Amino acid sequence: LDACEGDLWDAVVLALKTGARKKEIRNLKFEDVEYKRSHIRLKETKSGNPRSVPMTKDLMEILQRRRRDINFTSHYVFPSPANPEKPINFKRGWDIALAKSGVTNFRWHDLDTHTTTRVLGWDKLGCAFWFFIDLITQPIISCEYQKFFTVRQPPNLSIQVKQTD
Repeated sequence: LDACEGDLWDAVVLALKTGARKKEIRNLKFEDVEYKRSHIRLKETKSGNPRSVPMTKDLMEILQRRRRDINFTSHYVFPSPANPEKPINFKRGWDIALAKSGVTNFRWHDLDTHTTTRVLGWDKLGCAFWFFIDLITQPIISCEYQKFFTVRQPPNLSIQVKQTD
């Protein structure tokens, strides 16, 4: 992450925090960001089914800063510097960051795989801890895994987990 700069840093943080794929991030528009609900709607997904992912406070700050910096010159959260009406291509920045960091054999896809593993707690105790932290800091979890559970945080801040079919 230290080797990433500017747009790429923001996009990598978004990928790590949400598990969104590169294409989902590239095509993300400001109209897809629901600040009041603290959710991001991903419309163009691999499965073809739109999904919504929770937005943490730090992601909200990143997206609000990007909105201010772009100053309504584009609908895209990550517009192309050459043509703001098109999404950015992260390939060059990604390749530079990998070379700068000395990391080899690492793909963008590895970011969303890492997040899925972390959120679902598949790498034992450490990831289960982060999953718990995500649960207590997010009022509602709504994503492609919603069919397995729904989490609600009532005003008294206790957590209720309800199994759904």
